[in-house]
Amino acid sequence: MSVIRVTDKPANVRQKSLRTGETAWFWEVPSKDRKAGCKLENCALGTDTAKAWQKGAELNKALAAFRQGRAPEFLPASIGTFDWLCEQYRKHHRYKALNPKSRDQVEIAMARLGKFPVPGAEPLGKWPLELIDTEVVDIVYDTLRSSGLTRQANYAIDTARTMWKRIGRKQKRLVPALNPFEGLEMGYKKKETTPATWDELLAFVDAAEEMGWPQMAFAALVCWELLQRPENVFNDLLWSHWRPAERPDQVWVEHGKNDASDWAYLEDTDPETGDLTIFYPELDRLARVIADVTRPQGPMMVTRPVVRGNQKPENAKAWGPMPDRFRQKLTRDIAKAAGLGPHVTMTSFRHGGMTELADGELPDTLMQALSRHKQRQTLDHYVHRTGVQKLKAARLRLASRQDRART
Repeated sequence: MSVIRVTDKPANVRQKSLRTGETAWFWEVPSKDRKAGCKLENCALGTDTAKAWQKGAELNKALAAFRQGRAPEFLPASIGTFDWLCEQYRKHHRYKALNPKSRDQVEIAMARLGKFPVPGAEPLGKWPLELIDTEVVDIVYDTLRSSGLTRQANYAIDTARTMWKRIGRKQKRLVPALNPFEGLEMGYKKKETTPATWDELLAFVDAAEEMGWPQMAFAALVCWELLQRPENVFNDLLWSHWRPAERPDQVWVEHGKNDASDWAYLEDTDPETGDLTIFYPELDRLARVIADVTRPQGPMMVTRPVVRGNQKPENAKAWGPMPDRFRQKLTRDIAKAAGLGPHVTMTSFRHGGMTELADGELPDTLMQALSRHKQRQTLDHYVHRTGVQKLKAARLRLASRQDRART
């Protein structure tokens, strides 16, 4: 064990007694350097004296670089702080496996908590983990909620809980066993998605084609038939995925969220009769329609015309991807034209397709084979209770009762 001597304490490091009786260490920028424009910030170093002094020495090196007119090297977050926890999570395989959209959301959540302004103290990111308790978390959450960020606050708390849990398994000495983000009663409940019906899907498809948007009709059918997430339909579905030469009877369905992408069958041939069954004839028809217009212009299946000035869409010579806001507004415009309610979205078509599988009494294993959900319980989020299911259940119940009566 190394010996810690008082004479080893770095300059600019001071101590403070906590209510718990422990001694916490802090590093402060000298006033003359701050007035001279030093951008380094005061920070908490934690209660571990050896680690605190080591970090203080690193900060002094950065300060020396400033005084010499050199740019200080990148300084990692203080070991054992919330910012450090975020840094460690970025190195974790679960973070690296996130798709770009989910990763962006996690980064926003990290920044929202890390930069949270604690009155009379440093931002939460600078705090040592041992000082972040349930009382602190409650204050942070209530403050975010009161500012109208209930949903974002829930996501931030969920993210922090996950980080604490994942890194805590690897860094038991630095991450307290008690996870202060665990067990928080959150006030926002995610609104359940209303699934679209088959008739609503057909009405949307017809309206989309009438408005000159067969790409949107195709996208809606893909969400329903292939159960692909809208973001993957609009951003990842390529012509090379659709009936490639090596797999002319299949399509590659990208599922970036859970890394469960796989090939899906579009047709089947009866081995005895030789009869061909096309599973999704309307999907095939629309694929041919949009291919006639857009396929030579790029690799993506679902695109929009790129126009300049007063050029009309039908005269466009280039096609590009649909930004999220553009396709969301277009979806709403098409739904309104079809006389459909605000619940009709691309996501509602995917939920409708999943619910159709339940109406058809497919076993969970077969539903997962089509939807590519890895966890059985995830089906509960997508399969909605319908009158069809209730009638079938009532009939089976009656049949069972009658069978018992006969015996």
